[in-house]
Amino acid sequence: MGEANGKDLAKVSPPRLPYHPAVQERFGFDAADWRALTDAVFPSASTTDAVILALSYCKARKLDPFKKPVQIVPMWDAKRKQMVDTVWPGIGELRTTAFRTGQYAGRDAAIFGEMHTLKLAEGVEVLHPEWCEVVVYRLLGGVRCAFHGPRVHWMETYATKGRDTNAPNAMWAKRPNGQLEKCAEAAALRAAFPEELGNEYAAEEMEGKVIDAEAIGAPETVGIPKSTNSSQAKKNGLWEEFKAEMKEIEDGAETVEAFTDWWERADIVQRVTNLPKQWHDPAENEAILAQERIAARLSAGADG
Repeated sequence: MGEANGKDLAKVSPPRLPYHPAVQERFGFDAADWRALTDAVFPSASTTDAVILALSYCKARKLDPFKKPVQIVPMWDAKRKQMVDTVWPGIGELRTTAFRTGQYAGRDAAIFGEMHTLKLAEGVEVLHPEWCEVVVYRLLGGVRCAFHGPRVHWMETYATKGRDTNAPNAMWAKRPNGQLEKCAEAAALRAAFPEELGNEYAAEEMEGKVIDAEAIGAPETVGIPKSTNSSQAKKNGLWEEFKAEMKEIEDGAETVEAFTDWWERADIVQRVTNLPKQWHDPAENEAILAQERIAARLSAGADG
């Protein structure tokens, strides 16, 4: 009887990623919890280190990882020439941070721009809004104040299904409005809670992006009046010109301070201010990345 029962026992498969007893000592999760984390909570993680990093983030912020406050987002690292796992807070974590201040006072319904059709070489067509904007409210001195987030443009934000294609991934193809709204809400929360969120981007904004590499060419859009295309092309030119100059300064900078001095010059600050609003955050982010790349380059040179 016992032997028959033994034969009837189901075999339990090992976790997708190797488990170490130190995980229980540090985070309180046993082998069964670990399997749930690797298989269900962080299914895109390719390494144990990535899951540990996500758990460390949750522990520091006193968050329950099973509620998926952070996401592990695989990104192509152009310098390493390989995919790497990166950890980013989800939109829910940004909301949690805002709620914890005790000053979050709600938000308005998202406002969307006109609809356009994205036509790709792969034969894919996606109907999407041109942009989305969200207003978030915060209590300041007992007054409910509105913070208007920037217009977040779908063409600049959507995640591709691979680094060698412009086609949107499954989620952005299925929910073009919903995914863009999450990104617009994240931008509005950063505007309303700058001290708490700083320049922290949400996983929804970083999915499909490339680390330290120029973006692949923009896909063709149809159904947009020629005058709009011409105006947008001119604006794109201003941004591309500024990025090229920033890259030239970065490549020639012998110290991080040299780049920072250029970035803080009054004429450069004015040029950033004159850029279309949707590129203000990308410009700030690119400057931060440039300083990090300079520091890494100098460190590598010193080691050599």
